[in-house]
Amino acid sequence: MNYKKIIVDTMNDIYSNSLTTSSGGNISLIDECGNIYISPSGLDKGALREDLICVVDKDGNNLGQYKPSMELPFHSKIYKIRNEVGAVVHTHSPYLTAYSLIDGAPETKISYFHYNKNNSIAKAGYDIPGSIELGDKICLKIEEGYDSVMMRNHGAVVIGGNMRDTYRKMEALEHSAAINVLSEALGGVKALNAEQLNRYQEQESDYCLHNIDEIIDNDISKAAEELRQYSARCYAHEYFLSCMGVISVRIKGGMLITSRDCDRRNIAKKGAYSGISFIKDNKIYGEYPDMSWKLHEKIYDNSDMNAIFSAIPKYIGSYIASRTDIDSATLPESYIMMRKVLRYPVLSDIDNAEEIAKNITEVNPVAIIDNSCVVCGGKTINKAFDRLEVCEATAKAYYITKSIGKALNIEDKEIKKIEDYFNLPL
Repeated sequence: MNYKKIIVDTMNDIYSNSLTTSSGGNISLIDECGNIYISPSGLDKGALREDLICVVDKDGNNLGQYKPSMELPFHSKIYKIRNEVGAVVHTHSPYLTAYSLIDGAPETKISYFHYNKNNSIAKAGYDIPGSIELGDKICLKIEEGYDSVMMRNHGAVVIGGNMRDTYRKMEALEHSAAINVLSEALGGVKALNAEQLNRYQEQESDYCLHNIDEIIDNDISKAAEELRQYSARCYAHEYFLSCMGVISVRIKGGMLITSRDCDRRNIAKKGAYSGISFIKDNKIYGEYPDMSWKLHEKIYDNSDMNAIFSAIPKYIGSYIASRTDIDSATLPESYIMMRKVLRYPVLSDIDNAEEIAKNITEVNPVAIIDNSCVVCGGKTINKAFDRLEVCEATAKAYYITKSIGKALNIEDKEIKKIEDYFNLPL
């Protein structure tokens, strides 16, 4: 395994997604021999190469020519006190840094997805970066069993079994913080309770899987490639995280859908079938589908939609987490694409999936499910994507407007003109 490449690739993701600055943050992993691979001190995080990555052996000897991150002491101590830990990620991401400045932590019970990634967050007091004292404060919380620690006036640190999962935890934690902050303009987040979280957890069942090669043909192969490309596009536009966001398409009397554990960034690889599930006649081919697959399937059974996106982009996520209606009567495009946005209470995607499925139509193609996701349907994958894009852009415009004045909605009589002019279905 090329540990140096893992460090470089992960830091590239962290830096390109603005989760740290060129001089801030550090990441490490440990191999089976106890060697720690860690980002270097004082070098540009946006231009790392494998030859710049530091290796420190189990006795603390630096095996490379560059100086390891000054935070090496707390990294190495974490590996000693929690031997199941395989990677450590520390960032200076903007929303988490904001929470660190108030000695706070974001609420992660805004959705099952966010809570599942970071179900308990500790707070460590301030001390000098790189100091033994700071390391002791962080490691005290790690020793108590926490995997995510807020560092006062500094940022956050998360741990995990491997680098991929640890990065995903940090990504989801920053996303949680962003939604918390944006939700303040709507009255604040409303958290899921323990019973509701358990209900969502129960949906993560495993199923009997069939070989996807049994059903692949040119049509399915083409649809899978298109799905992968839209997934990567959603990630690039921050509608998806690397571990969050779902696309499905109706095809061959069944549906293709992104799998539960796929990397939404990197599945646009022609000819590969990782990250894809095909479901037909109660059979699942490929990988385990995302837990929302039953809702998607019901929509296809009850509507003429041919593609569905479900996600929690951060701006529309503030409406999802605060359980607030969003008004589409803002810009003509918003109303044309979204129409009247439906809204359903917590757990509706489990308890009332049939009702949601019947109501997702060209008349009402967008629905918000509180503390779960926004669902956008379309006759084509491009139309469904366009609706997701417009939904997030509308929510973002509303947020920006609040800082300069009160948003003026389009009057009902003008809405009627839009419906007539564009021949919108009623």
